[in-house]
Amino acid sequence: MRRNYSVKVLILTNLFPYVENKSSGIFITNRLKCYEANGISYKAIPIVKKDLRLIEYVKVKMLGKYSAVLKEIDGVRYEPVIVKRSLPFFIASELSFKYVLKNALRAVSEIEKNADVSSYDIIHAHGLYKVPAGIVAFFIEEKYRKPYILTLHGSDVNYMMRKWAGTFLFWKGRRELFLSVMHF
Repeated sequence: MRRNYSVKVLILTNLFPYVENKSSGIFITNRLKCYEANGISYKAIPIVKKDLRLIEYVKVKMLGKYSAVLKEIDGVRYEPVIVKRSLPFFIASELSFKYVLKNALRAVSEIEKNADVSSYDIIHAHGLYKVPAGIVAFFIEEKYRKPYILTLHGSDVNYMMRKWAGTFLFWKGRRELFLSVMHF
């Protein structure tokens, strides 16, 4: 039975399908299909970091490929925002949480260019990778007084929280949802 909900959800995610890997973040795509099936209005925004060409070249050489965001899969649309990083900013954001926060604020600015944030009822963030969707959602909540949900997955819980993001979100967060057991 189809239900219709009059809620608008802004999805922020570090997990999304790539041209070369359509199953990346498939659980996000499946969730969005459920939203559609139940008449929930949403906009899905992958947060993509874009480094200088030299850094991108090195990453391609190290990882073996470059992946572009797949903007539509199975009727689900993704509208990515790009957060650009210079070489000094890249290095600093790898070493200092202060620069991770600055990256998150840059992402907020890019999101505001592409979406009327004030028109959404709730923000649903997935992931804590660079640029961390959960921290971006926190800054949007602070600015627009929009509630957010943060969904954390395996490596978010077991790696990124240990590194830095979890401390910030537990200190600042309202509620947390874990989809994995945390291993210490």
